[in-house]
Amino acid sequence: MAYDDEVVSLQARIDAITDEADLEEVYTTERHLLGARIGAEGCGSV
Repeated sequence: MAYDDEVVSLQARIDAITDEADLEEVYTTERHLLGARIGAEGCGSV
């Protein structure tokens, strides 16, 4: 699995959150990105 150096890590994003609604948005985004990554790996395109 390749990682992009410019992607902000989940922990860095979580540490910057001050509002619970924003935290939920971060978790939702991370789940979406993880699902997209897993789907792409399953297709052999990553």
